[in-house]
Amino acid sequence: MDPSAFIHHFVAPASMCVLMFGMGLTLSPEDFRRLFVQPRPSLLGMALQLLVMPLLGLALVLVFRPDPWLAAGVMIAAALPGGVLSNMVTHLGRLDTPLSITLSCLATAVTIFTIPFWIQAGLQLLGGSSDEIALPLIDTALDLAAFTLLPVALGMLARHWKPELVEKELWFTRLGALVLIIALWIDGQNDLMPAASQFASAFWPTFLLTTGALILGLACGRLARLTWRQTTTLALELFVKNSVLGLYVSVQALQSLEASVPIIILSGLQIPFFLVLLGIYHLFLKKRDS
Repeated sequence: MDPSAFIHHFVAPASMCVLMFGMGLTLSPEDFRRLFVQPRPSLLGMALQLLVMPLLGLALVLVFRPDPWLAAGVMIAAALPGGVLSNMVTHLGRLDTPLSITLSCLATAVTIFTIPFWIQAGLQLLGGSSDEIALPLIDTALDLAAFTLLPVALGMLARHWKPELVEKELWFTRLGALVLIIALWIDGQNDLMPAASQFASAFWPTFLLTTGALILGLACGRLARLTWRQTTTLALELFVKNSVLGLYVSVQALQSLEASVPIIILSGLQIPFFLVLLGIYHLFLKKRDS
């Protein structure tokens, strides 16, 4: 078998499974019970993540009208759930870690089915451009489920059977993320690298998407009378996305480096954004909860 085909069909999916298995090790049924015990922050976060953020992505696609592949990338970025990075930043920033984990896992379970739909919606909004990108909705959703939901479920079962495996969680997530990024990079070498003009075209939609997520999280959290700790967690969860999953969808499922451009930009933007947000929270907002 050709090495590039082996990486595309085996290495990348396997490393994605390892990464999601590691995420599953951090979860327990208690994380899902919080949705019913404290429904307001969880339901608000899910509504923003699953509906409002993709609608914001559609609006940006309509305004900026990027090329179809870039539009697909913007919609992927808008529909992505949070992930390991948002959970880690929330934990290190002393925010509401259980809320972050609950939102990340529940959103991941749903968005693997909604991402293909939102991609098609964005392309249809451009006016018939969806014909240029063939994306079988059901097949794509089932593929994503096989490489995300199933490993997460196995990770939760492994945690139940062998609780000591939780100590190995970072090993699984770091190894899976590292191998996946390398595999996607090698797989992408068969194509031409995205042009600088594509990064320029995708920058402002992605920047406004990130800024909008931050503003929506803070505004809606306060309107719902959440604590500043919960509100900051909610905002962070909306713009610190699971970029590795986004790269997997764009490069592996869509087989397009151009579609990965907004994901790459998002990965760079979210770091200064969450550093500023955490700084503002600890300097000004934290004291207001007490």
